[in-house]
Amino acid sequence: MNYIGLTIVLLSPVTSQVFYNEECSSAVRKIGTPRIWKNEIEAFPIKALDYTENQVAFTLYDHVKNMEKDEVVANIQTCSLLSCLKDDSPQLINTLRKSYIEKPASEDQYNLTIPVKQYLRNNSLFSLISREVDEKIFKGRIKDGFFLEAGAKDFEIGSNSLYFELVHGWTGLLVEPFFYFYDVGKSKKRNAYSVKTCFSTKNFPSIIPYDVGNEGLNTYGVPHQCFPVYSLLLALGNPTVHHFSLDIEGGEFQVLQTIPWDKVDIQVMSIETHFIGQRGSGTKEELVDYLSTHGYIHIPNFHQATKTFKDASNGRDRNIEDDLFIRKDIYEEYYLK
Repeated sequence: MNYIGLTIVLLSPVTSQVFYNEECSSAVRKIGTPRIWKNEIEAFPIKALDYTENQVAFTLYDHVKNMEKDEVVANIQTCSLLSCLKDDSPQLINTLRKSYIEKPASEDQYNLTIPVKQYLRNNSLFSLISREVDEKIFKGRIKDGFFLEAGAKDFEIGSNSLYFELVHGWTGLLVEPFFYFYDVGKSKKRNAYSVKTCFSTKNFPSIIPYDVGNEGLNTYGVPHQCFPVYSLLLALGNPTVHHFSLDIEGGEFQVLQTIPWDKVDIQVMSIETHFIGQRGSGTKEELVDYLSTHGYIHIPNFHQATKTFKDASNGRDRNIEDDLFIRKDIYEEYYLK
């Protein structure tokens, strides 16, 4: 397995000064004069990143047995001054590498619920989404690839990346903000990087309420420290992302709008879309148009998974909708052949 090196490559001269925006200005006002918080080094303009810690208690709910389970407690850290760093700030990238992103476990240390050999004997145990992408697009030709999975939950059950890791030797980045699921996921000892955070809906780090019950960003909930997709990729050397699975319960369109598409190499995306327009702005049609302008082809009905869930807003059963987007050059190189 070839790991992605954590080496930062600066593609332009370092001019990473303070990135003033509404959130940054609010954070600065609480601290005081620039001599307290501002550094004269342009690449590292913040003297000290002071964290606020909130203790959160949450009662887990077993949707299968329709009953409450254990109460879990966690300390959630946020840092408002991080919002003063733009997505490509060397100080931000360094902070992600040192304090947030965790390295992979060794590939011989798996602690999965189902043994690896059993997975490999029965491909139907893997998520249908990952198998569809491999069988219909890559056709098994991409070895040692890289995935990005947001909404990684416990890193195993329903994972859209585990198939690529075990079958084709990929590694990648697993993103999960909910502390309970993340800690369970870490115990699985996946051969991938991981980070306990959420994606920012802006091109700088942002503190956003996370609704634990609905497992997504919301206007209320526990404040979570979120980071731009681009920042996290830069912290891993900006690798080619062969498959991006984005399942964050409603903020998908806003997150995608933060990505500088001319600076990343993302080939195929499976995006959950049934909450677009309900828990976030925009419509699926606007999403399709937006990604089309950045070179992606939408293939309707590509994903055939037919799972349902109960919509908490009205109590009705709804189908889970995942849409496939493939960059035009990959469409021509792989999908059409």
